[in-house]
Amino acid sequence: SKEEKKLDFFNKGKAFYEKGDHVKARLEFKNALQIDPKFAEGYYMLGMNELKQNNWNGGRQALSKAVELDPELLGAQVALGNILLAAQNVPPAMEIAEKVLAKHPEHREALLLKASCLVASQQERDAEPILHKLIQKEPKKPEPYLILARLYYRIENMAGAAQAIRDLLDQNPKNRTARLLLAEILEKTNDFSGAEKAYRTLIDQNPERNELKLLLAGFYSRSGSPRAAEKILVALVAGAPETESYRMALAQHYAANMQEVE
Repeated sequence: SKEEKKLDFFNKGKAFYEKGDHVKARLEFKNALQIDPKFAEGYYMLGMNELKQNNWNGGRQALSKAVELDPELLGAQVALGNILLAAQNVPPAMEIAEKVLAKHPEHREALLLKASCLVASQQERDAEPILHKLIQKEPKKPEPYLILARLYYRIENMAGAAQAIRDLLDQNPKNRTARLLLAEILEKTNDFSGAEKAYRTLIDQNPERNELKLLLAGFYSRSGSPRAAEKILVALVAGAPETESYRMALAQHYAANMQEVE
């Protein structure tokens, strides 16, 4: 039947989406929508898939269509709210969060959206309890810790920011975003040995990602260890002489430290 065919395409699309194969996922969702152009969930998943590929416009259009066909698709509503927030349209994003929370006061994504809107409106005090509550409820989920850390960072409570990130790293030691933020916070508070340790841990956890070594070299340059920076850059160039960004970084390093070399 048509219905079975539609669901077959849709479920295949979801499987590809979960695997991160967004090109194949898009194809399957579009196939499902060809069979049923009024399939709200198909538009919802197509929209989420477009967002994963940084196609904001396509994502917004598909999600708007999903919500128009079925206003009860709260996930689609919140995703639209996040797009509005990313474009700094805070009041309509907050309106969506409140609308969803009026129906489902515990809706996690809507609470995150509300907290993010409050942070964007510099109402940090109102955002804090929401984030703490979300962390208590699901301590393994990273987003509330990261929003909390950025909130503290903005009001220059560096100890609070570092603590939020350390709490997250206790739950998930391999969260790259968190460890990079920790390095940044520690450097800003002149805890250079702590920042160096954070960069080194990142490199140990992701040995294949040379861009992290570039970040460590940059940190050494900023914190007054040009020799240590040079050593990393020379090794990167030796390991991949064809990579222009490494050669450029080394050249810039030498230019900035001419007096050191002479």
